[in-house]
Amino acid sequence: TSCHAGGAPTSVAGFATDMATLKDLLVAKGAYNATTNAFTSNTVPIKVAQAAWNYALLLEDRSNGVHNPTYAKALLKNSIEALK
Repeated sequence: TSCHAGGAPTSVAGFATDMATLKDLLVAKGAYNATTNAFTSNTVPIKVAQAAWNYALLLEDRSNGVHNPTYAKALLKNSIEALK
């Protein structure tokens, strides 16, 4: 928070909701285990694997979308659409 004293930019609004949506879709597709909060070793279609990669990238960044919010939101939106 010290590097973002003014708070998160408005462009990250809805980030947590979109992350939860993507997580739920990954669980439904068998790529993520909600109980253990870990990726599964299941074989999944490439679009699911790509969405899982994007989820892991955003999760491990730990900035909640603050670091490059436009890119973070685009990854989320594209990943969600690919899994619907």
